[in-house]
Amino acid sequence: MTERIFNFSAGPAVLPVPVLEEAQRDLLTLAGVGMSVMEISHRSKTFDQIIARAENGLRELLSIPDNYRILFLQGGASLQFSMVPMNFLPPDGKPNMAAPAPRTADGHPDFTGMYGWVTRANCGAKCNDTQIPSEFINIASSLKGRVLPLKPEALAIQKARAAEQGSDPNVHCMPRGAPRLWTDDYYKDIVQTPNKLVLLNERNMQFRQIFLDGRPLPVDPNPSWNGYSTGHWDGDTLVIQTIGFKDDLWLDANGNPLTSAGKMTERITRPSGEKIIGGGERIRTAASRFCRPLP
Repeated sequence: MTERIFNFSAGPAVLPVPVLEEAQRDLLTLAGVGMSVMEISHRSKTFDQIIARAENGLRELLSIPDNYRILFLQGGASLQFSMVPMNFLPPDGKPNMAAPAPRTADGHPDFTGMYGWVTRANCGAKCNDTQIPSEFINIASSLKGRVLPLKPEALAIQKARAAEQGSDPNVHCMPRGAPRLWTDDYYKDIVQTPNKLVLLNERNMQFRQIFLDGRPLPVDPNPSWNGYSTGHWDGDTLVIQTIGFKDDLWLDANGNPLTSAGKMTERITRPSGEKIIGGGERIRTAASRFCRPLP
């Protein structure tokens, strides 16, 4: 065995050899499960048992009383940075949700901030990843008839996808594409500068950039999951246009198709410091597989 070096840094530190050996065994095959600890579902009973043992061990080692909750978080310093706004709440812990939206130096609404999602369950901070917006399942859920005006050939693709959802890129942890970044069940962190708006998503560390410097859309962009986006201001509303999508994308879990011929227009505004309105609610997409643009 190579001579061990003991790391006493503030980050990863030295662990006892028996702990490392147990982790090595579980990494290959977790006892009684037949899968690696890296392969089990985070919704499984086995995972729940692991978390419960870890929490009980922490309570015993650190004498944590029962009236304190233990949160297991990922992200390290970057996650702590995203929690900084919580430290600026008033003493009663209740922010003024009716406060006017903040503005940038040039007078435009400032979208910078962390955003959750709205569901019909109205679960607020108690939402989990099973309480998703209806548009994630069906992008047309707010339209009359709840269907897209698809051409016959596109409708056949949608029906085939709906019958075999295992082909959904989302199921394989692939990027979801720009429309689904708005409708998914992950928090979004928006960073706005005078020349660019960047949308960060917790899932797979996805990001999307929207240029605000007045440039036109490219004539022949390289196809990508999120396309190529530019934005301009219409009063207090940011109008975003996107082209250059990768072919054969899914607009939703129902398999509604989006092709490389698609053009998406989004209109988002921030009426208060609490929320933004738009995104997935007002996506207009015209593509070769549609009979007409969405209303």
